[in-house]
Amino acid sequence: MGPSRGKRCPHQRAVTALDPGGAFVAIERNYPPGSVVELRFKLSSSAERIVGTAVVRYGRKDKGIGVEFLEISDRHRRQIMDLVTRITHR
Repeated sequence: MGPSRGKRCPHQRAVTALDPGGAFVAIERNYPPGSVVELRFKLSSSAERIVGTAVVRYGRKDKGIGVEFLEISDRHRRQIMDLVTRITHR
């Protein structure tokens, strides 16, 4: 992914909140704000893996981290937006 590639987060985790700008990742390990991490996850609506880098904006001890996407493809951002739109307009 180039020079801004973040620390790989090898822990099993779950994305519990998601929007086109970022996510909350449930993880026991806490990364300090400002850390750049690499995320890989799948949406329930697609078998394709979304890969990108994100910056940690905040952490909740033993609960997870809130991240803002730095590098994510436009196609993946649209897939996230489509999923969020479908869920919120049920």
